[in-house]
Amino acid sequence: MTFITMILRNLIGIDGLILALAAANFFWVLPKVREHSQNLASQLTPAIYLPITQIMKKIGPSQGQINLHQLQFLREKELFHYQLFVSITSIFPLLGILGTVISLLGLIDFQTQKIMINFSAALTSTFWGLVFAILFKAIDARISSQITFNQENFNLLFRRLDEYLEKNPANISATPSGQTDIALFFNAEKDKNL
Repeated sequence: MTFITMILRNLIGIDGLILALAAANFFWVLPKVREHSQNLASQLTPAIYLPITQIMKKIGPSQGQINLHQLQFLREKELFHYQLFVSITSIFPLLGILGTVISLLGLIDFQTQKIMINFSAALTSTFWGLVFAILFKAIDARISSQITFNQENFNLLFRRLDEYLEKNPANISATPSGQTDIALFFNAEKDKNL
């Protein structure tokens, strides 16, 4: 039995599950991570390096302004999809081992032909699990730096805003309800954490 034939025959079991997860991770989860990460970076990068007084003037829900709620939403989406990507990536070696164990458990009779078939199935599961774990860990190394960069910029922006609000509470223009967009945002975040 050739190597290609053996691999194709084993696609029905755990190998098929490993390949389906790899396809979902590569074609659905990874593009979502990149999309949310790039959107967040495109909104954070121009804002983070402005003087704080200009940042305060630009905060609001309108187009061209810094929308704090949108930044928070993008950050949550980025983290959700990134954690999903990392979780799926960490499952591949485990699925490879599971396929190996399931195949070896089929060795009830010790006939030479049955041993060869089950052992080859065991090896292909391990092969696919390791290949996709290595591939997605390499991709993770590439995208994790952007995720970390976005997190640092996000935290820096909010730390700067928080410090400004503590030092200059009178310099914030209020909405008709008496609160600023930034004050509404910070109060909503405090309510969520209680």
